[in-house]
Amino acid sequence: MMCRDDFRDAPVVVRLIQTGEQVVRTLTACLDEAPCRESARVIFRTLYTIALEVARMQGHAASVTRAVFHLPAELVMVHVGLRKSAFYDNLRHLQAWGLVASKAHMGDLRGKSAATGTLWVVALQPERVLSGHAPGMRLRHEDWTARKWRDLNADVKIKRTVYALVGGRKPAAGQSRNLPHEEDGLKDSQKNTRPVVDLADLVVWAKTPLFPHSQTDTLTVRPAPTQGLEVVWALADASQVKRHERAAIVNRQAQALAAAFGDGPAGLGFWRKLIWNITRGLDAGESLADDVGVVLARVLADVRHDLSNGTTPPRKPAAVVNAALTRAGLLDRLRSWEWRVVGSRPAA
Repeated sequence: MMCRDDFRDAPVVVRLIQTGEQVVRTLTACLDEAPCRESARVIFRTLYTIALEVARMQGHAASVTRAVFHLPAELVMVHVGLRKSAFYDNLRHLQAWGLVASKAHMGDLRGKSAATGTLWVVALQPERVLSGHAPGMRLRHEDWTARKWRDLNADVKIKRTVYALVGGRKPAAGQSRNLPHEEDGLKDSQKNTRPVVDLADLVVWAKTPLFPHSQTDTLTVRPAPTQGLEVVWALADASQVKRHERAAIVNRQAQALAAAFGDGPAGLGFWRKLIWNITRGLDAGESLADDVGVVLARVLADVRHDLSNGTTPPRKPAAVVNAALTRAGLLDRLRSWEWRVVGSRPAA
């Protein structure tokens, strides 16, 4: 029987329930004392609001630490009312602190390579990053391949472009830095001009690639393997909630992994056990979540390669993962914690 002491040291987690302005300011209060301009705080809080909406839409657990989305930087500039050079000057501070990572996303436009926008990864727990208790943000290889972020040719046809959204007004290039006073030019730039791009426009743009957008998606029995990557990098989630809440997370993650790897219902127990053992290790003070995540990402990449080439993926993906974990020296370490009780089992 569990007692109150079992939950005393449970970590505080962010609940992705609402993203109102006051909630965002509370969750990003650590920036109030940070040595940066007010405009840098405005940029981060804008990106943070979008990141929360993206994470909530994807059904991430409360303990998720990062959100990835596609959004042209020009739209963010227009929304916050900063000139191009001032915007990037402030963005460099956020990148240096590890709160944000971003890079131009390239794609095809009429047979030539063109920038489709920017791929962003934003810290959802900024205080832990600033305090050094969590690593800074970086774009992983899997972030680029997780989905088709933008079909620029199709968007041009339907006029879903930055030029169209800002009403034909291109963001202006200009000063290399903000004004020295606290407002940093934000109020001056917004005093007589209503923002051309609303925050809602930015959220819609960031969410669009997350919706199913082709009829062929519904014709495939096996879900896209890339969907499993969202779970692969969140294997520590169950350890960060109270014990009686863990089963639901383990079950949801196990089902997502089984579907992405092409495993049937009979193999669901393997994925549950794997996540439970990772959770047991975390409770014991050793985290293998990222190490296991690397192994799963590699196997999932092989599955994706097989599917894209029309070859047959492994019939028993759990066995392939088991063998890969053994080669990595992780399986015995995971099994060494099987005796630990860390929560109730999920319903079959």
